[in-house]
Formats: sequence, structure tokens, C-alpha cells
Amino acid sequence: MADPKSKPAIVFLHAQFEVPESSSFVLQKHHFTSADYKPALIGLEGEPPKPGDYTYSGMHDHGPLPKPKEGGVFASLIGLCQEAKKASDEYLTEVIEKEKR
Repeated sequence: MADPKSKPAIVFLHAQFEVPESSSFVLQKHHFTSADYKPALIGLEGEPPKPGDYTYSGMHDHGPLPKPKEGGVFASLIGLCQEAKKASDEYLTEVIEKEKR
């Protein structure tokens, strides 16, 4: 069991894209650390998930599920993954829009 007085773990996430451009590739890197972003809030109480939403909904086909433990390393990792997805969506949208011109 971890010492409650110990410092929280720092979580890192690295995302990298190689996108073809003319005769070469453009390399785009994104770095995320839990020191720079807030942990995700994992639970949604009693709401069924919307299509494409994979967060914990608190509901199952047969009724409510236990509440998730908030905070910690997994919440940091989920938050970083959400930030990475947002950054990749923005970057790839920019690449697609550039190709359309």
C-alpha cells in the first residue's frame, strides 16, 4: 500500500504522427504530463453513455454499477488520453483542411 504522504505519481503520454507531405514526411509530436493537466473525472452518475462515449456511466444493462474511485494514476492517464485525442483531432483536422486547398 502506498504511503499517503508520498508525492503522487507523474504520468507521461507521448503521441507522434508522421504525415506524408510532398516527397517527405512531417513529424508532429505531442507530449503530455499529469503535472500539466487535470486528472479526468471518471464517473457519471446514473446516466447512460451517449454513442461514442466510453467513459464510465455508472449503469449496466441490469442496473447501477459501483461508483469508481476518483483520482490517482488511472484518472491522470485517462485525462492525458483525452488531451492527446483532442490534440490529435485538431492536428489531423488541420492536415485534412490543408490537403483540401
